[in-house]
Amino acid sequence: MILGPLEKLEKEDSQSKFSHYYRVIHRNANRLMNLINELMDFRKSESGVLKLNVMPGNLNLFLNEISEEFSELAVQKKMKFNVTGLEGMQEVWFDGQILEKIVINLIGNSFKYTADEGTISVEVLESLDNFKPSFENELILKNDYRGKKYVYIKVADNGIGISKESISHQPIGEFIRTIRLKKAVHLMTHEDIPLIEVMYQVGIQTQSYFTKAFKKEFGKTPSQFLQALKNK
Repeated sequence: MILGPLEKLEKEDSQSKFSHYYRVIHRNANRLMNLINELMDFRKSESGVLKLNVMPGNLNLFLNEISEEFSELAVQKKMKFNVTGLEGMQEVWFDGQILEKIVINLIGNSFKYTADEGTISVEVLESLDNFKPSFENELILKNDYRGKKYVYIKVADNGIGISKESISHQPIGEFIRTIRLKKAVHLMTHEDIPLIEVMYQVGIQTQSYFTKAFKKEFGKTPSQFLQALKNK
């Protein structure tokens, strides 16, 4: 309902002085659609009805195509952004739609929490035998399923990392909520965007829940937090 008429405008009025705004609206409409799809997928995963749609594909090419979306941002922030595939890797089976969401989220968070002129790397690993994490803190999500063979995707940066207090002894739901709220604080501190946009960008769908969770975590509502920033 939104993208159809917008795409028609972009084609018929491509030379317009408003073409830049068309592209911005297009990106935001796609972002909103993705957020809705992610919410539906989350509900499916909670109820156990989300099924993977796997097929063979070139993982190196897949990651390169995703990473290209961040290349301009890397230039703007003067960051070193490297993608290293696994040499000689044959086709592997994966759900492109699900994996795309995961990788985009990881890389996006690296850009948000790494200062300008920092370093971000994406690498495909065949084994974790020689892998040494840069930080001592870790969160392991266990699963009873065991595959015959694995490949691993590592997204690393020299940003602020995640504190031990944020991930230890927390149920996964609380951990995710904490990460989302800290991401909201980062956006409110560094971006001039409405609170409703902050809420959607961190994956929270209802304003009442956002206000209640934010106040519980930080002792202030989002509006009070913003007002305190303005008063500094």
